[in-house]
Amino acid sequence: MGKRLNTVLLEELYNKNKSYKEIIEITGYNRNSVNGYFHRTKGPMKDSRKFRRNSIEITDIQRQILFGTLMGDGNLQKQKIRSYSGRYNHSIKQLIYCEHIREKLGSLCSDVKFATSVGSNGKTYNSCYFILKNNLNLEYFYNMFYNNTKKDVPLDLSLLTPLAMAYWFMDDGTASGGCSISIATCSFSLEGLLRLKEYLKKTYDIDITIQKDFKIYFEARSARIFYTLTKDYIIPEMQYKFKFINPLLI
Repeated sequence: MGKRLNTVLLEELYNKNKSYKEIIEITGYNRNSVNGYFHRTKGPMKDSRKFRRNSIEITDIQRQILFGTLMGDGNLQKQKIRSYSGRYNHSIKQLIYCEHIREKLGSLCSDVKFATSVGSNGKTYNSCYFILKNNLNLEYFYNMFYNNTKKDVPLDLSLLTPLAMAYWFMDDGTASGGCSISIATCSFSLEGLLRLKEYLKKTYDIDITIQKDFKIYFEARSARIFYTLTKDYIIPEMQYKFKFINPLLI
């Protein structure tokens, strides 16, 4: 015979926004008994309760990778009340990189899938992508990067570590020639880019120039600092993006 339900405890845990699954784990009660009690007293499970079942823990390294890729091509969407997911799209030429990120993010995301589309010029484009699964813990990143669905440079840039910067560069960076690099940051506001400029200078002594098209440009000295900080995290298939920087370090 199962444990007798302590309904006061059940209500207390419910009011603390615990999911049904968490309540079962905490109390050790029979799953059917707990679900039956809440169905009788609360009605059908609400969306927020369903979603609480998918609160996948994000490790420190994954947090840095998420931050770096959200500075780049990554995106998040708010689906329903406290329901957050994302999608990472890449050209088929970057399949290895796409698979690498998916491996690092592990259970946070789906398997890599493939898509074909036809552009306005009539050309066929092949791409690869994966989905960040609905996860309550993505709320932290959504609130950090988005304001009314518009993505911008976060107010708090403390997660812009060398590891995060490596993934940011692999997403949107390019060698600019003359031992310099640039990163496409065109979707961010000028205010956000000025905030980024100040943080990079204060934290890493990196100077950037904000160009007219809102890309950011690193001259040789700062490109070398950036490369030194990130080179150990750049996968071999993406080293070509630093082709003008390597000779400086020999």
